[in-house]
Amino acid sequence: MVIACDFDGVIHDWEHPIPGRHMGPPMVGAKEALERLRARGHTILIHSCNRPKVIADFMQYYGLPFNGIWEGQGKPACDCYLDDKALTFVSWADTLETLRAAGQT
Repeated sequence: MVIACDFDGVIHDWEHPIPGRHMGPPMVGAKEALERLRARGHTILIHSCNRPKVIADFMQYYGLPFNGIWEGQGKPACDCYLDDKALTFVSWADTLETLRAAGQT
């Protein structure tokens, strides 16, 4: 299975930058989860608006496993997307209700 992971808010804690640095630490549990997914044979693609070198340096610095960084436009082809700002689509009625309940419509 190919799993595409958003970088900010899923792997990298952008809301809590480390003092004196532009970035925060990995999200709690990220390393263990990524290691488990890789051990089960899954391919992990990181996608983000950040520069690929910044992402690669972060992943390597913290010892976070990954197979690649998506550099194309749009979303990478994969079996699953992990994103902190996503809604699971079931139907338009459910989507509109979820947005209404969140005060977005």
